[in-house]
Amino acid sequence: MQTPASRWRRSARAYNPHPAPWQYQEGATVVKVSTSGQIWTERRRWNISYALAGQRVEMVRLQDRVLVYHCRTLIRELDLANGAPQP
Repeated sequence: MQTPASRWRRSARAYNPHPAPWQYQEGATVVKVSTSGQIWTERRRWNISYALAGQRVEMVRLQDRVLVYHCRTLIRELDLANGAPQP
């Protein structure tokens, strides 16, 4: 069996300390998360994540739900009918 140190090798990709901002598809509904980790939609504030403060997120409306994405990752599902975020 090989140890992890024997399998490790340096990546061929160069590190970019300032990557370009994520580009959502044209026509997407994009909002900025507030410094308190919230977004405003449907006449209400919704808690999203303090970790995403200042970041842009995409909102996708599906009937009485809103799916909130950061880049390609689903972060939160908002239930508009019950007024509660889903984990």
